[in-house]
Amino acid sequence: MFVDVTDFKSAIGVENILTPYKKGRLASDKKTRLPKENITPEVCMEVLQSTNYARNIKDMLLCIAELPQAEQGKFKEIVLAAFDNREQPNDIVVLGKKLAVANVFERELSKAHKINEGDFLLSSSKLSRGLMTREAQLSDMDFKPYDKLLAAAMENVYFNGDGKLPTILEFPNAQLIDLSWCNMSGVRKITANEQAKLCLDSSWNLASDLEVGTCKEILVSCYDKAQFEQWKYPTNALTFYSYEDLKGEVDLSLFHKVDMQVLNCKDVTGIWFAEGALVKMSGVVHLPKKIDFSPCAEVVLNGCDLSTVEQIIFKNREQMPNNDLRLSKNCKVIFTDEQKPLDLIHIKSYGRNEK
Repeated sequence: MFVDVTDFKSAIGVENILTPYKKGRLASDKKTRLPKENITPEVCMEVLQSTNYARNIKDMLLCIAELPQAEQGKFKEIVLAAFDNREQPNDIVVLGKKLAVANVFERELSKAHKINEGDFLLSSSKLSRGLMTREAQLSDMDFKPYDKLLAAAMENVYFNGDGKLPTILEFPNAQLIDLSWCNMSGVRKITANEQAKLCLDSSWNLASDLEVGTCKEILVSCYDKAQFEQWKYPTNALTFYSYEDLKGEVDLSLFHKVDMQVLNCKDVTGIWFAEGALVKMSGVVHLPKKIDFSPCAEVVLNGCDLSTVEQIIFKNREQMPNNDLRLSKNCKVIFTDEQKPLDLIHIKSYGRNEK
C-alpha cells in the first residue's frame, strides 16, 4: 500500500507528533514528562503522510517495536507502507525486517520493498510538498506512486523512455520541457510558465482530453485533427513540426505555427492551414496540385520544389515569398485580393522558371 506525502511537515514538526510516544508529554510543570503513550496506527499514518525523512521513519518504527507483540500486528500495513516505493537506508530496512519476522509478514515486506529498475522512489532528500524534484535528465523513470510531479528546480527538462508518468506534471520555472518519444499514457494535465516550450514530438498515448495550463508553444508532430480537438491549451500555442513524409489529407487548421522540414509530399492529397497561421517549409518536395496559403499570416518557403503544384493561392502579393519558388511554367499563382492569375512572364523576381 503506497502512502504519499500529502501534508508535508518538517522534521521538527513530525518530531513533535512522535514526542508523546518516544519520550512522553510534558507535564503541567513544564519540567517533567508524563509516561510514554502507546503509538496508534492513526498517528503512524499521519507521520507517513507528512514525511519520508529517515530519522522520523526510524523513530516511528521504534515506537511500534516497543509495543507488546500482540499489539504490533495492528501495524502491519503501516510497516509495509514505510517501504512501498519509498527509499530507506539500511538501518531502517533492518528494523522493518525484524518487525516483519516477529509478526509473520516477512514475505509481504519483501514484495513491498522490491525495487524495479527505473522506479522513482519517494525519498527524504528530494521532497517538496510530497512531490519529487530532480535537476537531471529523467530516463525510463517510473513515477507510478505519484498523481503529480512538481519539478520546481528545473529550467530544462528532458524525459525519454517508456516509464509511467504521473497524471499531472508541473514545471513552473522550465523554459524547455522535452517529452519527445515518451509514453504519455495517464497524463491529463501539464502546466509550465508563459514562456515555456513544450515538445511532444513523436510522443504516444496522448490523451484526447489533455489540458496544458500555460506555456508559449506546444510542439507536436501528429496532424490528426481529432487528436487535438478536445485539448485545452493556450491560444495560438499549438505548433506542428514534422520531418517525416506525410500522407493523405493533412488538416493543419488547429495549428498557429507550421514547420515542415525536408519532406516528400508525393502521397499528400491536400493541405489546409489555420487562419493567421505562421508557415515555414524547408526542403519540401512534391506538394499537392493545389495549395492555398491565403489564410496564413506569414509564409516562408526555403529550398522547396513546387514544380508539381498547378495552382498556388496567396492572400496578396506581399504574402508571396520573394525567393526562388521553383514553380512550373503552367502553375497559376492567384492572389485572393485580386482573384486573377499572376503573369509569371512579367514578374521574374518570383521564380527562375520564367524565361
